[in-house]
Amino acid sequence: MRRFSVFLVFFLLLGLASSKSAAANAVPRQVLFQMEDPRGDDRGPGTYVYPKGPVFDPRHGLYDLTTFRVEVDDSSYYFYFTFAEKLSNPWGAPEGFSHQRIALYIDSQPNQGRSETWREGAYVDFDPRHGWEYFIDVTGWHKGAVYYWNQRKTEPGRRQGLLFRRATDGKTVEAVIPREALDEHPETWYYYVLIGSQDPIGPDGWRPVLAKATEWQFGGGTDTNLDPNVLDVLAPAAGENSQSSQLGSYSVEKQRLAVVKPVHPEQPVSIKKYTWFDRLVLAVREKGNAILKKYPWNIYFPIYVAAILAFLILLLLIGFNLANWRRRRK
Repeated sequence: MRRFSVFLVFFLLLGLASSKSAAANAVPRQVLFQMEDPRGDDRGPGTYVYPKGPVFDPRHGLYDLTTFRVEVDDSSYYFYFTFAEKLSNPWGAPEGFSHQRIALYIDSQPNQGRSETWREGAYVDFDPRHGWEYFIDVTGWHKGAVYYWNQRKTEPGRRQGLLFRRATDGKTVEAVIPREALDEHPETWYYYVLIGSQDPIGPDGWRPVLAKATEWQFGGGTDTNLDPNVLDVLAPAAGENSQSSQLGSYSVEKQRLAVVKPVHPEQPVSIKKYTWFDRLVLAVREKGNAILKKYPWNIYFPIYVAAILAFLILLLLIGFNLANWRRRRK
């Protein structure tokens, strides 16, 4: 009986250890921020037209951001950029999208950061009250990276542990960033989301907007470096902070770039803190749901009853052996 007790304790500890390991990955993703963007506004300040080349068909929606969402789990932040049209990949980028040039700037701390873009190319400035500390460059051909406001422009961005890809819905670009790459207080974050067109020979990879559209360039702007090369920004549909107001605020006469303003949650959400017990409960629940899905209760009813009875007998045996152990100690 003593040897049997040892085996019971051993297997019980083994089960707890495996549950603890599973619990490390059991924390569900938490939505930190989500915002819808108006449809049909991939025209910059409202005047831009698509290039004439057939590769840009259907000439609408390719750069039309409709939803931006931020999630977090134990290991990573997840940024989702959903577009009106399916993401085509005419030039075969390994990430699954060739057209979209996405720049995500995050202001995480007050009274610091930069109010200009990392490099010239988008041709916009940012609200000086909300300088950025993080720039997540979401682009193809293994060039996506995270840059920091206090690093030199000659220094490379962080690429280790980052993932950029087209999601399974075909309309969403997903950026996965390790939590240690950003700070742990997303409730303070303000977001700038800029959408443009990838161009390997354009300024900093942005496809230019000219006065008249060509086969490869957008039209409806000016032949200067003052009108934005940005086709869509995350912004309200109307008002002084609308996209047309922001991107139309540039001035050729005054040699002034457009100023973009950030968005932020109306009710900031903090990252939930999970105890080890919380994680264990989530792990058990997750495993239980997986078992029930694979082996439905109504089909495997006798086996489940037998397993419950065996578990109860196991508990009784453990209790009996513990009682005997206490008696012997006395």
